[in-house]
Amino acid sequence: MTSVALQNSLFWFYHFLKNDGLNSVIKRYKQNQWNNQNLILEDQHRKILDILKHSIKNVPYYKSILCKSNRSRNYYNLEEFNKIPFLTKDIIKKNFKNLLSKTVEKSCLVKNSTSGSTGESLHFLTDANSLVHRQAVVCRNFDWVSCGIFDKKISLWGAPLDVKKYDTLRGHFHSMFTRSKLLSSYDLSDDKMYQFVHDVNKFQPKLLISYPSHLVLFAEFLEKKSFQLPCLRSIITSGESLYPWQRKIIERILGVKIFDRYGSREFGNIAHQCEIHSDYHINAERFYVEIVDERGQPVSEGEVGGVVVTDLDNYGFPFIRYKIGDLASLSSTSCPCGRNLPALKSIEGRSFDIIQGVNGNRLGGTFWTLLMRRTKAVENFQIIQKRIDTLEIRIVKSVDYSLHAIEDMLNTVHEKLGNDMHIDVTYVPYISTTKNGKRKFVVSELWS
Repeated sequence: MTSVALQNSLFWFYHFLKNDGLNSVIKRYKQNQWNNQNLILEDQHRKILDILKHSIKNVPYYKSILCKSNRSRNYYNLEEFNKIPFLTKDIIKKNFKNLLSKTVEKSCLVKNSTSGSTGESLHFLTDANSLVHRQAVVCRNFDWVSCGIFDKKISLWGAPLDVKKYDTLRGHFHSMFTRSKLLSSYDLSDDKMYQFVHDVNKFQPKLLISYPSHLVLFAEFLEKKSFQLPCLRSIITSGESLYPWQRKIIERILGVKIFDRYGSREFGNIAHQCEIHSDYHINAERFYVEIVDERGQPVSEGEVGGVVVTDLDNYGFPFIRYKIGDLASLSSTSCPCGRNLPALKSIEGRSFDIIQGVNGNRLGGTFWTLLMRRTKAVENFQIIQKRIDTLEIRIVKSVDYSLHAIEDMLNTVHEKLGNDMHIDVTYVPYISTTKNGKRKFVVSELWS
């Protein structure tokens, strides 16, 4: 028996003895993806109503907001469900204790937190059963990228919580058991990236996981130094918006296809690309995902709107109709892969990645990344908006810097956002990362 086969057997036996249900959930999820979509949605709708009934009965916050109008029975169909007030980060902070279920033991709840892309922290809880379903989804998504549970995986990651967990004794044991390795990507100096190359080639992982912006820098370093990573078979990008130009650079240099993943600290893997590398299959057994406009109404297929997520398994601390702060669009196109899970057509990024013009126009991250790549004078950049009529553009000069190129870029911005927009250009030696290690191209404080 090979070492991987032995580890698989130990994995299944361990969870059999633990009696946590993971083995059966993994099996069900792997079978379920090929079911007729009507069957998938029927199962999803049942779970929606189950967690709603539980929350109205056992969670003080939901009991209060849904029963005070004496119309709680009406929420047991999806049309009325979609009228339930949205849950937000601010509501969670103000009602933390009232969001706890009275029927789930505190010993079964795991503390978690996210700093979010703005660096603003949010603390919440996840129940043990939900963590089982979260792990099952990860196992299924690894199948999509042709990576087994015990195939070697390496992450270039910057989230402090993950790095801290990895540095514990338990974290090192988990890493050995799952054949995974985490390398902190906070420092992306040449010396550190030399070490990345050494560690990757020594560990020989099949799968590489990282932020898109970090992978672009790493890939360009590899090309510059004529280094190769022949062991890699798949790449997962996550944590940031993946722009088409980033995908093109990374896949060209590393010679490996990217599977983009959409997830969050609150939920884990929400949606994931399959081997077709197009739409994002929603893990519909775990989540009910809505896309809504600024008035909270459902948008049409392909139209970009705000992402609203309901976690169908976290009974201890329910997330029902949670506005996560992202922008995306839905797809109804059948995927050639044959999976019948509902899908997202695109992930547009955070709502506060949108810059508002004095003329009413709005420009997302793709506009800025393409504009700056055409502006040869810019090595790196960051757009910051704190007021509706003012924009700060931080620029790291490239070797081809010229004032003329910057002036052309500013003319384009004024054309898009209005001539009355005041633009401050600041030249900096580097662009700092956020507290969670991400590199934000665009930050609007108008949406916070």
